[in-house]
Amino acid sequence: MRIEKPGLPVQRMNQHFFNRLLHLLEERPAQGKQMIGLGAPALWELWQRIAELEQAAQQERAYRTGRKR
Repeated sequence: MRIEKPGLPVQRMNQHFFNRLLHLLEERPAQGKQMIGLGAPALWELWQRIAELEQAAQQERAYRTGRKR
């Protein structure tokens, strides 16, 4: 179940932005870790977990009963 605060838009990180961010973290790991608090491997793992959750949420929406098409 996903709870969102009304009036606050949910912004998703697209693949292109993530790739640029990951590339910058690999070039300058110390500065990236200071800025984000995560290194490139940890950020990649986080991205994978978020992608799995997003895919599960999309499947749940697609197969729920009473869905209007």
